[in-house]
Amino acid sequence: MTPGTRESPFQRVSARVLLLDPEQRLLLFRLSFLDAETGLPVWFPPGGGVEPGESHEEAAKREIIEETGMTDVVFGSWVWLREYTGVWLGLERRGEWFHTDERYQLARASGCEISRAGWTENELADIVEHRWWSVAEIAATSDAVFVPRRLALLLPAVLAGDLSPEPIRVE
Repeated sequence: MTPGTRESPFQRVSARVLLLDPEQRLLLFRLSFLDAETGLPVWFPPGGGVEPGESHEEAAKREIIEETGMTDVVFGSWVWLREYTGVWLGLERRGEWFHTDERYQLARASGCEISRAGWTENELADIVEHRWWSVAEIAATSDAVFVPRRLALLLPAVLAGDLSPEPIRVE
């Protein structure tokens, strides 16, 4: 595996899931390390890398089962696309530069209990907390960073069903 550098970051194609509970709250995970730019805790939606030969849809479903233990999730539209380049801070490949191309899919859960039984060693080391967040709670939080960064502004349209026929690009 070639280390990622600023000039040649390693590439990571990802599928992320905007998983909503019956109360319209979004499941987010908190990383064990702080955001490199702000020094604040980072909260992000479940999901992860698309494996070779796997579609984004297959990756999203696999990641939800692995990261939540939920098997009765109803998947919906792909709503967002996001590209990001930065330094990997997680256990795996720590300190390497990476470029990610993410797709975000809307999904609904029938409950809110999750299981960590399917977590990898890296997830157990890198993720320290999970929580179901309302839009109001995300918007009112100034002592954390959310992924994507404008989550509080983007999420209301998704919750209202105001979805573009094609995923929109977000930051």
